[in-house]
Amino acid sequence: MAIENEKTNFYSVGRVKEAHGLRGELYVKLRSKRADWLEQIENVFLAKSEQGMEIKKFHLEKAKVHKEGLILKLKEISDRTQAEQCKGQFMLIPSSLLLTSDEKNYYFYEIQGFKVIDSKLGEVGVIKNFGSNGAQDLILVEGRFGEVDIPYIDEFIDKVDFKKREILMNLPEGLVELNVN
Repeated sequence: MAIENEKTNFYSVGRVKEAHGLRGELYVKLRSKRADWLEQIENVFLAKSEQGMEIKKFHLEKAKVHKEGLILKLKEISDRTQAEQCKGQFMLIPSSLLLTSDEKNYYFYEIQGFKVIDSKLGEVGVIKNFGSNGAQDLILVEGRFGEVDIPYIDEFIDKVDFKKREILMNLPEGLVELNVN
């Protein structure tokens, strides 16, 4: 799950999956298909957890899109052995680079705290976190049903209203009750 680190205003955008090649490059699998922030960064931050434990700053020499992520060359990492030591670490970037005003394309952290309102049930609750079940993205909603994992897919979303901080959904009957934690 990607969450914002409140102390440092970083956001986890991916995780180092493996070393790539012999010159210390890293393959980072991204959490999103979008990396429009890539051209704006000069530094990359790696941490042992998404919450930003033990953050280390690296200077970005080169980055290229590869498969479901990026190949990064960082100035401070010069060989495969050093790169392998980064495996499993989270890539963080300043959350200010993720702001968008486009209501069709947005990052999950931008809708954290939004109310979820179903067309039949009314208010379900407030988005507290995000996850995945492997097949689809999930929003963790806390409210009158307790904690509920709701698939966040286009078929269920009627409208995302940034002004009202609400997401209007049309959920299948029984889905909320079935997914209560």
